Amino acid sequence: MLLAHHLFDLESAGQSVGDAAGAALERALDETGDVHRTVWDGLARSDRAVVTALADGLAPTGSRTAELHRTPRGTLQRALERLLSAGQHVAVRQDRPALIDPRLAIWLQRRGH
Repeated sequence: MLLAHHLFDLESAGQSVGDAAGAALERALDETGDVHRTVWDGLARSDRAVVTALADGLAPTGSRTAELHRTPRGTLQRALERLLSAGQHVAVRQDRPALIDPRLAIWLQRRGH
């Protein structure tokens, strides 16, 4: 809804923006950056590894994620289960865990973890 709001504002103001969708996304990320930072700061180290893996398209409990974050796969599995049961940042979509807010994924990708 936030993206649609910004896109509507850009279009209705008659502003000449080459990539209106991209500009709307940038505005939305500017508005939600503090929220994403607060989410990140509130996550345990293993939870951060899981959400980072999901943002990067990696298996959150896979060997590559464990290696990148120097975290045992069992610890990652427990973190994933904790995040799923909390239902705040991760949910199962199409039989796979995924971040609920795609803007969080973009924010994570841009900050370089």
